[in-house]
Amino acid sequence: MLFKDVMEQGMVAHKAGDKTKAHQLFLKATQMEPNNQYSWIWLSTCIDDVAMKREYLERARVINPHTEAGRRATQMLSRLPRPIATPPSPTTTATPRSNQQVCVRCSKEIGLLERFNFNKEMGRCGKCEREVAKSLQQFRHAFLKYASDSILSPEEWSNLEHGCQLDRVPLPEALSFVRSDALAFLDRTLLLSFADGGQLSMQDVQEILRLKELLMIPDDVAQPLLNQMNYFQHITRIRQGHLPTITKPDVHLDAGEICHYQTQAAFQRVTKRATDLVPGQLIVTSQQVHFLSGSGGWSVKHRFILRVNTETDGITLELTVKRGNGFYVVPNSLEAASIIETLVRIDRRQLFTPTNGEMSRHVPNNVRIAVYNRDQGRCVECGASDYLEYDHIIPFSKGGASTLNNIQLLCRRCNLKKGDRI
Repeated sequence: MLFKDVMEQGMVAHKAGDKTKAHQLFLKATQMEPNNQYSWIWLSTCIDDVAMKREYLERARVINPHTEAGRRATQMLSRLPRPIATPPSPTTTATPRSNQQVCVRCSKEIGLLERFNFNKEMGRCGKCEREVAKSLQQFRHAFLKYASDSILSPEEWSNLEHGCQLDRVPLPEALSFVRSDALAFLDRTLLLSFADGGQLSMQDVQEILRLKELLMIPDDVAQPLLNQMNYFQHITRIRQGHLPTITKPDVHLDAGEICHYQTQAAFQRVTKRATDLVPGQLIVTSQQVHFLSGSGGWSVKHRFILRVNTETDGITLELTVKRGNGFYVVPNSLEAASIIETLVRIDRRQLFTPTNGEMSRHVPNNVRIAVYNRDQGRCVECGASDYLEYDHIIPFSKGGASTLNNIQLLCRRCNLKKGDRI
């Protein structure tokens, strides 16, 4: 989401009276563009705590006090209740200069000696810097405690926010301090969600994305996590029956045989004398698993596969036949194992190829190719080779699927005759 969009959504929420949502959006905006004065000004309007309001406005002012936004922040600061100041001692006669630096957190004027400890970037004096450093450590301790069970409840999040307000620590700064811990928390949450059943639900995905936004993790920082989540979604679709299709495999297949996976592989051959690797290619189709090698290969039908084990660097096929039984080194073991397991389940009628409502009437391109090759480009009724149409044997209106076994080639005349009979 762009900075402009975040600001606009925050303004809409603010005008609607939802200050909690507006506060979160403007906090995100300050993290996206810390030097944008208006994001800090809008953020100050979402809270009632005078000290935090003053700090946000001071941040906006110190960026550039001479811009329109800087002057506006100065005006808003002048309308805030003044903090109770310590009465000056009778010996104090010096008056502060107009350009005297002031701590944005405690409003203390920075003297000559104190300038050495003054944090110009954050606008804080040395004393406040030490207090904030201590508060950040406490925030991290609380965050790790709450995230230890891989769940961050609304009550726990509220406690973290409240702690920042009490310690007068900007929430974006606190979240930036625990960024690596937050990424580890999200990574652990993602792995646990996928491990529960080997699939990632849409609810899991939405929760991960919600936590990412809540913890203000930028997209570029979270990209490895997002890539892993997309990969788990890909594996989930495979295990639900949405198999990938390779339209132009490297080998010639039987009519009606669809290639779903091919990769370079090596079979671990075990003999009495030694164990060596046989390089080759693993090709998984709708009917069998092929292993091609210069020293000789084999094909294993799905009904002979009893179990597929996923290893770190490959897969193990446990078969009812001797040839092909064993370990295969493959670059993407989880994807290869998931595709083979899904095809075995489909072969045993434990899983049915999913359809997508109205879209199931459409015949996928891989099914078209397989049907055309199987029927040899001719009408199955009269043998005509022109005006051919792909026909559902069991009509779609009666529950027929757009799968290989339910599609045939008919010429237009035979298709019309069939329609009249039905």
